[in-house]
Amino acid sequence: MAYTELIDEPDLFGDAVRCDPYPTYRRLLDEAPIYRSDRLGAWVVSRYGDGAFLLRHPAVRHWADGVAEDDFGRTVARWMTMLDPRQHRALRHLVAPLFSRRAVDALRAELSMLADRLAEGAAEAGHIDVVNGYAEPIALAAIARVIGIPDETTEEFYRAARSLAGRLAAAVGMARTASGDGLDGAAIDFLRDLLGRDGDAPAGTLLAVLSEVHRDGELEDAAEALAFLLLFLFAGHENMMNSIGNAAFALVEAPDQLALLRSRPALVRQAIDELMRFESPVQFMSISLAEPVAVGGREIGAGDAIFLCIGAANRDGAQFADPDRLDIAREHRAHLGFGAGPFTCIGAALARLQGEIAIAALARHMRRPSIDGPLRLRREPPVLRGFVSLDLVLDA
Repeated sequence: MAYTELIDEPDLFGDAVRCDPYPTYRRLLDEAPIYRSDRLGAWVVSRYGDGAFLLRHPAVRHWADGVAEDDFGRTVARWMTMLDPRQHRALRHLVAPLFSRRAVDALRAELSMLADRLAEGAAEAGHIDVVNGYAEPIALAAIARVIGIPDETTEEFYRAARSLAGRLAAAVGMARTASGDGLDGAAIDFLRDLLGRDGDAPAGTLLAVLSEVHRDGELEDAAEALAFLLLFLFAGHENMMNSIGNAAFALVEAPDQLALLRSRPALVRQAIDELMRFESPVQFMSISLAEPVAVGGREIGAGDAIFLCIGAANRDGAQFADPDRLDIAREHRAHLGFGAGPFTCIGAALARLQGEIAIAALARHMRRPSIDGPLRLRREPPVLRGFVSLDLVLDA
């Protein structure tokens, strides 16, 4: 196949594409699976095989240079996921046990009770905002337990998480520009106070690990510990709200698949991976190269910026049969919704657990759901896909 530049380049972050990106992704896959974007000043890579190859290549780095105009942006730029994960292998190794399947499964009973309570309340009311009234409480409860938030400060933590959400999204979406007015504020002060309670954090929590590695010199300073905490707060909050909301939307749009899930609840595990593939909450990953790499017949230079289009890769017919059809019984081949290689999401098991619990409980309580009102997509950060709110009538 000849690889050509697009004559009429789409605006990948424009309103039209963001409302329904998949026809554009199909065009990229068919016409220019790798091209140099004049709009973005970067390469765009859309095929599954090329994306998986790059994420595993030793020359690949996250596209983040740590340049920002305020303390908040500089702190976000120190996130483990913003830097080369190979350089942070030791730190990833230390926090990885917190996100193992065995560790996160300990949260199953508590999260299941919460999801059932929320879903039952929605069934009685006849409607629910899946994003803010369902996904967010589940996501915040899970991340609070992993971080190790004391019970008496849970509500304060929830307020802090919500107040920081917009600033974190803006910082992720605009990595090289100003993202706020510094690190002052009640929410940041609350998180710093948590980190300052040396020896008080429950064992087996992120706070305990951060305290230990800081004492042992694995973390440079308190600012890096704060960066770690903000990373997991953002990933556990924003991404899970998007993931659960997108999954619910996909099932409403495919009533046959919702009916299949209701009749065969045991399918929920593979359904979560299929829903993640079909409506990926992470649509783009920004990466760069430490040295030139040949991929898909193109030579990409050292330092060149690359937008890896996860949303397109997960709809690549070379990897997935009938890729534009939701099939919760699909025998799954690995999607890129959780990354790949060193760039695999460290919280994938926790995300899958929350997805299973949330979607299973919701499916039990919605037989013929419909969307109430216009869809409102999130605008920031533009590399993610999700809804500001998703109001459902549960039994239309």
